[in-house]
Amino acid sequence: MSRLVHMDFILNDLATRVSKIERNLSDKNKFELIEMTSSHPAVLGIWPKSLDLNNVLESLSVYSRFDYTSLKDGFATRDRIANLIRNNQYFIVQIGAHGDANYVYVDNNDSIPVGWWVRVFKDSDVFMVILMYCDSDNLAKILVDTKAVQCVIYSYGNVTDEDVVKFISGFYSNLNITFPISRNELLDAITVAYNTARLYVSDSSHDLFKLRVAKE
Repeated sequence: MSRLVHMDFILNDLATRVSKIERNLSDKNKFELIEMTSSHPAVLGIWPKSLDLNNVLESLSVYSRFDYTSLKDGFATRDRIANLIRNNQYFIVQIGAHGDANYVYVDNNDSIPVGWWVRVFKDSDVFMVILMYCDSDNLAKILVDTKAVQCVIYSYGNVTDEDVVKFISGFYSNLNITFPISRNELLDAITVAYNTARLYVSDSSHDLFKLRVAKE
């Protein structure tokens, strides 16, 4: 009987190890070659009521290279955000709401903890997140360290709404990608667009926009 118990333990341990290897391989290969169902990258933007979107949306419509969905504060409930992210193949999710190190404040001043965002992004195909609220470095670090997404652009410190609009316009207008594309090629294109977009903002905000990339 003890032999059978020991053998059962070995088989269970082996199954656990195989399952872990399969999960690691799946995570590694998930973004090896990125393909999208649409010819234009899909972007979900979550914005506060206070921010004027005219310049951003005008820039995006001029270049006509993105399928851009704007979710204004007032409609950005937890259920709506989670359903949109999980049920659509968004390439980028951009969060322009207000927040701090531990929470993102959206609809009706709902304080959504950073852990909630990590769980939602882990259960999605989102490649990149753009965090355009003050002191968003904590969520950026967790998203990348857990590989919930592959890269994050975030703001470190206090940035003005004006500089957020300028940065976003500069980023999207200089992001040139076509699918399918390899992870490395995509990260190169994102880096170029990020560095160029920083030139659009005021000198005082130039170093407040950061890029963090997940390790392979």
